[in-house]
Amino acid sequence: MICTDRLYQSFNNLILDFFPEPRLAVPPQGDIKESAEFNVKTFRDACQELTAELTRSAVEWQLVNPQEYYADEIKDLEKAISRQTEIQKTC
Repeated sequence: MICTDRLYQSFNNLILDFFPEPRLAVPPQGDIKESAEFNVKTFRDACQELTAELTRSAVEWQLVNPQEYYADEIKDLEKAISRQTEIQKTC
């Protein structure tokens, strides 16, 4: 998945830019701020792209396998109902 690779690469850039090796000179504060803004935006965009791809895949699966989706949804609703019943009993 390209999205996963992009997320990994942007996270690596984010970490490596702010934990330089000891023998390297520390860049000026302004450069650090600009670099941080760029890296955070890139990381955020990569996260959003990966989330969109996973959502797209999930919706596609739901459309291709509606019976399995409905069965999973029913199980989840039954779990939620039993959890709420237990909470009501304790209150």
